[in-house]
Amino acid sequence: MRVDHVSPHAVVLLRCAPMGRTLATSLRRGVCLVALAIVSISSTTAAQSTDAGGEPSTAPSSSASEVPESEVAAEEPFFDEDRADVADGEEAAGDDGDEIETPEGDALDAESDFFDPDDAEPDSSQDVRVQYVVESVVIRGNTRTRTSVIRRYVPYRRGDVLDPEDAALESLTWRLRGTGWFDDVSLHLEPGTRRGSVVLVVRVQERNTLAVGGLTFGISEGISATRDTSVDLAPYVGFTLTDSNFFGSGSALSASVLFSARANGFRLDHDHPRLFKRDWSLRSSFFYHRARQYFGNDPLIDAGECPADDEDCLEEIAARNAVVFYQRGGIVLGTGHDLGASTRFTLDWQGEMVDLRSRPDAASERFGTSIRPIDFAIEDGVSFVSLVRFALVYDRRDDPVIPTRGLHVRFTGELSHPVLGSDYDFVRTQLSVRGWIPLPWRHTVRLSLFAGGVIGQAPFFHQFHIADLTDLVPGRMLEMQLDRRRAPNLFGSAIEPMRVEEVAARVDVQYELPLYRSRKGLRALDLYVNGGLLLLADWRDLRVAVPGYEGAARIPLDFTFDVGLRMDTKIGTFQLGFSTLLGFLAL
Repeated sequence: MRVDHVSPHAVVLLRCAPMGRTLATSLRRGVCLVALAIVSISSTTAAQSTDAGGEPSTAPSSSASEVPESEVAAEEPFFDEDRADVADGEEAAGDDGDEIETPEGDALDAESDFFDPDDAEPDSSQDVRVQYVVESVVIRGNTRTRTSVIRRYVPYRRGDVLDPEDAALESLTWRLRGTGWFDDVSLHLEPGTRRGSVVLVVRVQERNTLAVGGLTFGISEGISATRDTSVDLAPYVGFTLTDSNFFGSGSALSASVLFSARANGFRLDHDHPRLFKRDWSLRSSFFYHRARQYFGNDPLIDAGECPADDEDCLEEIAARNAVVFYQRGGIVLGTGHDLGASTRFTLDWQGEMVDLRSRPDAASERFGTSIRPIDFAIEDGVSFVSLVRFALVYDRRDDPVIPTRGLHVRFTGELSHPVLGSDYDFVRTQLSVRGWIPLPWRHTVRLSLFAGGVIGQAPFFHQFHIADLTDLVPGRMLEMQLDRRRAPNLFGSAIEPMRVEEVAARVDVQYELPLYRSRKGLRALDLYVNGGLLLLADWRDLRVAVPGYEGAARIPLDFTFDVGLRMDTKIGTFQLGFSTLLGFLAL
């Protein structure tokens, strides 16, 4: 397309077109507006002279209404860096359908890439945002994690439009940090080979992903119980070994084990987060438990037959609880998918076989001022559990190990039904919410909420246990009970007889004081103080109060607390607190 004549306005506007957001371009914009005003006044004066009857001058003047053809031809087509949305090799038609060739041979849109005089004074109310074209994505700093694995998390490809102020960039940082593979993640832009194009650089600092966690150890009765000759002390130890980035492939492999004279078990988990197309994951697990479950407080027991390979069975039954001997094993198969930068859902099927080895023929316990039979919540002989589990997770933490800000929400729903091949018919739901609030003096406050409920006939290992809610008795590991002691009842409420129930809730506040930070072996050392309220009951106990309790004591509510140190090291995360000592000492 040939340009033979341009107006003074067009010359000024063309010269002033490439505007940016720097100080220099802002000064240039002001000079251009002054020049535009002078040209406008000159043109108005000439028009008034013509209206007065005079002949307009055809000779060139300083305001040159005519530009030499060679000068016009030398003008490069304007490419607005604020609107760089044309990918390499794309062609777009101008106002008249013609294409304008750049010196590189690319065709640019005459309408969108040349300055439009109608846009000479843009609306100040509109937010003008800089945009670039992604030329390439470069990953730096990864020596163990495969580049292709990191690139799967990057939502940009060659030719995509990138806005430096887009929230997607911040979300990308959160997603990469949330993997637990990196100590630090940073993003920056570098100029591309073409005007308006950039190179997105993702720089990571890797961390050791092979770690030990969930370390549990203690004595099943506590040292203060050694005078009780009816029960032998039984030490236990358990831990989880996890590699969250197995050989740099992005898949997670973990093994959890528990060793004890009364309970043994293991669990193997594998999770490949992006195995299939469209980022669908593959999850699988296998587990086996051989354990005991303790019911009642000083119950009345009609003892049944003991397993032949349990020499201490009679002593267990003659002690302070009704004991169920069982074993269970099963598999888990599932998948998951990202719903956004911070949200993910998973869908699993779990099938397991349960073998009831022994239990009392009948047992009853004191329940307030009354006596009620104990429901062992398990089928006799061999039974099967088949359930479908749906989970929705929102994770916006700044660090998956020791977060200082952010939010983590997890909702889980489980359905077991005879249609799925299960001998148990129940629904279980759980909601966990944790939020971290940084304080101006670099301390952190963590707020936590947990609530769960079971409807139907669920086996006892799929119900809620007092050991999972309070910090004042050793908690379960691999869904196996480690300690037979009852939890303290600090409020003297109706929670006293509650051990395995259908409704559970906990609310707590934790204050975290950072003591040490480093990039070396000991990365972080924090002092924490935690306090909260917990509730545990059956649905019927919420409708009808436990006999013998009056006023506020009828609510099965209690207080729990813990204080200690939490360490993040290159070999794992460890917590040493008052609750840990309770594995050896009884309150």
